[in-house]
Amino acid sequence: MAKAYDRLEWSYLHHMLVVMDFNTTWIFWVMNCARTSVTFAVNINGFPKGFIVPSRGLRQGDPLSPFLFLICAKGFIHMCNQALYNCTLPGVRIVRLSPTINHLLFADDSLFCCPASHLVVAQLLQIPQTYSNASSQMTNFNKSAVFFSKNTSSRTRTDLANFLGISPIGAQDKYLGLPAVINRFKRQILIDLKVRIIRKIAGWKEKLLSTAGKKILIKIVACAIPI
Repeated sequence: MAKAYDRLEWSYLHHMLVVMDFNTTWIFWVMNCARTSVTFAVNINGFPKGFIVPSRGLRQGDPLSPFLFLICAKGFIHMCNQALYNCTLPGVRIVRLSPTINHLLFADDSLFCCPASHLVVAQLLQIPQTYSNASSQMTNFNKSAVFFSKNTSSRTRTDLANFLGISPIGAQDKYLGLPAVINRFKRQILIDLKVRIIRKIAGWKEKLLSTAGKKILIKIVACAIPI
């Protein structure tokens, strides 16, 4: 999603709180925190203009905002689950007896899994569009990518990528600093990760730290890189 926190409509947030059956008084408090605590003043040609009262957006850095964003994402999740139940977005199985998965979410990033067919992909595009119409969120196609299994023909890959308007992901592309595609040569692919961790540890003043201090730093700093 593009500017996910900034574009979220307060009316949609209020509707989701009501649908999820939160207490009326609590909803009033939360909506007051979102609405009345934010104003803007700007300078136009050197003269102050304001105050501007916004009608949308969640403040990043506010400890309440991530929870409110997840509540709003429940509507998006519900549409994905309904599409799985109705078989309009079938999803995939990792192994034969595993549950079927058609979406995974990480913060404001979404990963969809589905068969490579025009009919299914057309249904896939409708879900974020419907969510966008309700919440004012907007899909960022410039930062999106599509990945095909090795069993998908090159012609199908080209047709579906053009239909989606999204570039196919390559073996050299990265997501959150890690390779997007990992094959059986894991040692060679993840060597950059190992080098980054070694550089981070080497930069510390090892002689000034106790064994317990080194252990804590490794857990907090070095382990945070691959996570």
